[in-house]
Amino acid sequence: MESKEKEQQFLSLMQQHKDQVYRICWGFSKRGAEVEDLFQEVMLRLWKNMEGFRGEAQFSTWIYRITVNTCIYWKKKHQSKNWEDLATSPEIATQGNAETTMLINERVLQLKAAIQQLNKLDKTIALLLLEELSYKEIAAVTGLQVNNVGVKISRIKSKLKKMLQK
Repeated sequence: MESKEKEQQFLSLMQQHKDQVYRICWGFSKRGAEVEDLFQEVMLRLWKNMEGFRGEAQFSTWIYRITVNTCIYWKKKHQSKNWEDLATSPEIATQGNAETTMLINERVLQLKAAIQQLNKLDKTIALLLLEELSYKEIAAVTGLQVNNVGVKISRIKSKLKKMLQK
């Protein structure tokens, strides 16, 4: 494949998946600048590994796997405990009055904090579930069996519920 053709294909595919990749990066990081750095790291890895895509899985599954693996590796290198104020995040655009927006932002912060406390596998599953991947797709990304994904999701929901009730 020619360089220009490869570039066009990459840009087209990334246009389709960039929002999902960004949200997964956002789930693993703490601050806006870190999210941007992590997103760029993922894009670079996807570009470098694009020719290695063998077509054994869906392209979206391959993207999620590289994204999650990059985020986990990055997280190990950048352990930090600070949280970004989500009220300024463009991802949390809501309609309604300021009080409703504040309540929604508070709940999102609480959920993100709870997800952040999960172990790596549970956090990955939770983030992929929030991206509305099917159990089969989550299994492909994580290497679990489909029925195990369902059990893990049920347990993760219970853990998060307990955390959020405190």
